[in-house]
This record gives sequence, C-alpha cells and structure tokens, in this order.
Amino acid sequence: FTVGKDAKIAGRGVYQITGAPRNAGSLVASVTISVDAATGLPLAVVVKAVGESTPAFEVAFELITFAKPAASNFNFVAPAGSKVEEVPVPTEADLAKYAGKTPTAADEALAKAEAEKLMAQGWAAVVEVPADKVPTEFTALKANKLYTELTKPVTGGRIFTTSLINIFIADDGRIFAGSVTQQKLLEAAKK
Repeated sequence: FTVGKDAKIAGRGVYQITGAPRNAGSLVASVTISVDAATGLPLAVVVKAVGESTPAFEVAFELITFAKPAASNFNFVAPAGSKVEEVPVPTEADLAKYAGKTPTAADEALAKAEAEKLMAQGWAAVVEVPADKVPTEFTALKANKLYTELTKPVTGGRIFTTSLINIFIADDGRIFAGSVTQQKLLEAAKK
C-alpha cells in the first residue's frame, strides 16, 4: 500500500491510498481509493488492470453534500392504477426453505475454512465451485447461444474473460473464477 498525493474529488480534499499485488498472476495492477480528508468517507475508487492504460473500473462522486436530506425525498405515492403490496422481510427459516436446507455448523465451518484459504492466496485467489454445487439453472444456460458467444473454447471447457476476471467452466461441471490470468486459472483447475 502507498499513499499518493493529496487531491480533490467533488470539490473536497482527499487522501489517495493505492494497493497493488506483490506477486505476479493477478489481473489487478492497482486499486486506488480516494478518502475524504474530513469525514473518512471514500469518494472515489479506481481499479486498473495489468497492461491497460485506462481504468478497468472507476467510480467517483461528482457532487456531494452532508446536509440532512429533506423528509419529502422519502415520500412515496403509488402511481395511478398501480397496486401496492407489502411483502414481509424473509426470515432465516424462509431463506433456508428456498435454499433447500439450513446450513449446519459443519457447513459454516467449511465455508469459513474456504474463505480463509482464499484470503491466504491474496490477489491471485482462485475460487472453485464443485460440479455438485453449481445450480442446474446455470448448467442449462450452456445451451444458450449467448453462452457460446461470450465464452471461448479452451482445453477442458470454456472460458469467459475480461480485463479484471476470468471464469473457467470445465467440461466436468466445475467452475473456477479469479482475478488471475487464464493460464493460472487453468492450472488451478488441473490440481
């Protein structure tokens, strides 16, 4: 991490903090966050991809105010002819019903261990979704023409690629994703 020069975003003074991977293999060249000097609120984020001169992702405030918004901003009047239906927020039991089962302590421990493993990999982390965990709806998409247009064939499956992420869909049903090179992603799939 490095601290850049002071700058202005939305007319406010900001500190710029940049993080960059130490090891090769990540598609991310750097991430710069511009933090408001007075409030600590992030006002801009710029993500640069390896080998690209323009940002792969950039978002920033152009104008910001910290004044309390008028209560009238939150008034809602249903348009004529529409029907308003209040839907209760789903409970944990409702979510479990839709997911098919309630996660057990073992499921939660496994998820935590996998998350820690990914964090240890750092910027070059690769996520693997086992074939039996891939939703059948996704598998059905493989017959869609758009799927073949957005992916390209590689040994052992197909790959979707952008300047910041690659996703490998293996012929055996597994899915691998990461902000890593195609080569690194395919190597992870061979392990």
